[in-house]
Amino acid sequence: MASPNCTSPSRVIKHEFEDEDDLDETEEVYASNSCTAEEERFDRTVGKLEEILLDDEFTQRQQQFFAKHCGVFSADEENKLSYTEIFKSYVATVEGYLTERLSKELEGFNMAEFSEMLRARQEEVSGDIWELLLSFTDFLTFKELILAFKAQQSRL
Repeated sequence: MASPNCTSPSRVIKHEFEDEDDLDETEEVYASNSCTAEEERFDRTVGKLEEILLDDEFTQRQQQFFAKHCGVFSADEENKLSYTEIFKSYVATVEGYLTERLSKELEGFNMAEFSEMLRARQEEVSGDIWELLLSFTDFLTFKELILAFKAQQSRL
């Protein structure tokens, strides 16, 4: 389980209201952990990254890439040399797109710095987002995604 981050509640405080007109007699107030500038920057960047990765434009680009290249891939254990070139192209395409979008939306964004923060804090990133991020750096995760796309397309 991820440790509490800057935006997650660390504890709940019950507050009793004395105003008789208030229909709710108690209200929960969340107190959050204090954060360093680096933690705030990480949280902001991950939030923006999640928005981008869930955006229709990103999904469409990824699916177009998979559609163009999925015919080359098979579920065999042996990986062809052509897979490596396709994977490198995928990484360059996706990383370029993400860097461009994050740089536009977050002042002073640096992909190398963010990559280091991600490695150090991977438990703070949701599972689906982490798996998608792995597909940009881990060939086997990428191959699983493109084969899943291929299988889905064959069912349509």
